[in-house]
Amino acid sequence: MSARIFADTNIFVYAHLQKENDPRCPKAAELVRVLPLTISNQVVHEYYSVMLKNDCASSTLFWIRCHNQPGQGRRMG
Repeated sequence: MSARIFADTNIFVYAHLQKENDPRCPKAAELVRVLPLTISNQVVHEYYSVMLKNDCASSTLFWIRCHNQPGQGRRMG
């Protein structure tokens, strides 16, 4: 059995927001890009809630789809 890497909501938030001068943003974006992350429904809900508060809701679903393509190792469950 292979180990799963579970991602916290903050990883996706920082990867998406890409705030200037925040060193967490590029690190989070790299993690999302290269690791086969597993996320829960709760993470998706929390992420979307944060994006709504940051006026990023319109691009959020597109961003999730782009980073959760079949065959890239991303799992939701």
